[in-house]
Amino acid sequence: MAGNKYPEITEKTILDTAKKLFLEKGYEHVTLQDIADACGLTRGAIYHHFKGKVEMIDAVTDYMFNAATFYQDIKVDASLNGLEKLRRLFVASMTDDEHIKMYAMLSQTFYKSPKLVSAYLLDCQNSVIPITQEYIEEGIADGSIKGDSSEYLAEIVMVFTNLWLSPLVFKTTKEKLLLRVKYTKIMLESIGLPLINDEVILAIEKMCKVLYQE
Repeated sequence: MAGNKYPEITEKTILDTAKKLFLEKGYEHVTLQDIADACGLTRGAIYHHFKGKVEMIDAVTDYMFNAATFYQDIKVDASLNGLEKLRRLFVASMTDDEHIKMYAMLSQTFYKSPKLVSAYLLDCQNSVIPITQEYIEEGIADGSIKGDSSEYLAEIVMVFTNLWLSPLVFKTTKEKLLLRVKYTKIMLESIGLPLINDEVILAIEKMCKVLYQE
């Protein structure tokens, strides 16, 4: 791989192929050799870019998010205040078909891999919190969010939405999940962050239809 003039092209090919195989077969049933064969590469070439399968699935989910146009569209939409941007981000991520399918696939194998759990928690800390904090800061500045610490508010949102409400972390029924949404709505409103409105609830219900195969 040292002679590859376009390493970013190879990495994109690997990520596109890995995403396709993970969604088709499930995380547990795909090996690095499967991905290498589908890419027409050697296994060593895969290891040149990724240390293992956990690092690859983490890169795939980041790649999917960064490739999604909704994130950039929301970020530059001057017609939205900070709270509205945060809501739009949640709605978009929960109604994007590929994101939901990836989430459903990972929910089947999450606790079978401690490395996968660790990667998810690190992603929450390194990706989810900074993005959330960015919109909360904007919301505090424009008055749509009440609070004086965007850092703590972002951490609270992450704990509720990416941990307590996450079917990856807590195996539960649709009914219990929606009840948790109700209590999360009340608690976030009590600290000046009315994130969950009817639009967000509808998006969660749509996600549930896929996750619980209704």
